[in-house]
Formats: sequence, C-alpha cells, structure tokens
Amino acid sequence: MGERPPAGVREQVDGYVLLDAFIRAVRTVFDADRGSGPGLNEAQHVVKDRCRHHGDTVARTPTAPSAPAVLPPGARG
Repeated sequence: MGERPPAGVREQVDGYVLLDAFIRAVRTVFDADRGSGPGLNEAQHVVKDRCRHHGDTVARTPTAPSAPAVLPPGARG
C-alpha cells in the first residue's frame, strides 16, 4: 500500500481523522490489506500524515479538566 492508501481507504481514513478518531483511522489502514499492506507502525505514520494534511479542520476532542479549580462547584468531590 505504501505511504498513500488507495482512494477509497483514504476517504475512510480522512473521515475518521476529521472526527479525531485516530485509532479507528489506523485500524482502517492496517486492515485494508493485511496480506501485503502496512504494518501497524506504517499505518500510524499514514494516519499522522493525514492529520497533518487536514490540520486545523480536525474536530479535536477536548480534554476533560482535572484540576479542581477549573471544575464546576457541583463536580468537585
């Protein structure tokens, strides 16, 4: 498969990348052609390249605040 997956796989991967679903995107590349396709490490590189390609258009999943000062009063233990 090389560094660039086929168009259909790339479209699927791009969809996952845009949703910030990195692991699903890697699995899609990895599973695309297990016989002669990329290994896990190469699949991760392919997805990282697609993330860089899309840059700021990726819908990043916000990280949850963990410091008590930034949590709402009802959420504090």
